Amino acid sequence: MENKHQCGGCGSGCGSSDDGSKGCGCNKKNAKTMTIVENGIEILCNVVELIEYEDKKYIALQDKDTDRIYLYNYSEVEDDVVLNPITDNRELRQIGRLLIELIE
Repeated sequence: MENKHQCGGCGSGCGSSDDGSKGCGCNKKNAKTMTIVENGIEILCNVVELIEYEDKKYIALQDKDTDRIYLYNYSEVEDDVVLNPITDNRELRQIGRLLIELIE
């Protein structure tokens, strides 16, 4: 699975390298986004939530076109985000429950 991290330094997705402390001028109109590749198709997603649970990091992504939610384990390597599928069904259910609690 590929991923293309596309958020700017301010975290808004504007592409600015400014850290947002002085304002990059985008007014944070754009949400953080990532492009993932599923079955050979690029899918542009909004970053819904970052979750830390039992010493692991998870990310919830929402397809901008269909609103489908994708959950991944992730790690950060230098300036890139590496997504790993959650293969354990018990772990996936637990992270799904945590996500629901966080967004309600």
